[in-house]
This record gives sequence, structure tokens and C-alpha cells, in this order.
Amino acid sequence: MTEMHITHFHVLEAMAAVERKVGDRLGFGPARSLTQEMAVYLGAEAAVEAWATAKRDQPELEPRNDLEQLCSEFIALHDAEAASWAH
Repeated sequence: MTEMHITHFHVLEAMAAVERKVGDRLGFGPARSLTQEMAVYLGAEAAVEAWATAKRDQPELEPRNDLEQLCSEFIALHDAEAASWAH
């Protein structure tokens, strides 16, 4: 695997961690219906966007819980991947 493939794998892995945390918070187990899976996906996307907006508005803000920490890690990996693609 190339460095870019490994980086992309880590980005996907980080989003999966966010989705697992959102699923846990929604009370959905690992065997989810398609509707529940969509709710988890949309919830994870919203959580990442909310955290990105909060950090943009208040750069000194630190994660207060596991979900914010996972979102922060995802964003850092995603930004690093985007930067590597730009070169």
C-alpha cells in the first residue's frame, strides 16, 4: 500500500470511530437497520461539522468529551489527507 492509501484508510477509520460513538449515543447496536444506519451517518457528519464550526469560531476550544475528541482526530487526519493530495 502506498502512503496515500494508508492515510486514506486512517481517515476512514477515524470516521468509523465517530459513527460508532454516535450510534452508541443514539442507542443503536452494531446490527442496525438501514434507517438507523442513515441516522448514524448523518449524525456523525453533523457532529464533525459542528465541531469544525466551533473550532473555527473559538480556536482555543478543547474537546470536552469522547465524541468531540473523535471529531477532532477525524478533522486533523482529513486535513492532512487533503494537504497530501494537493501536492
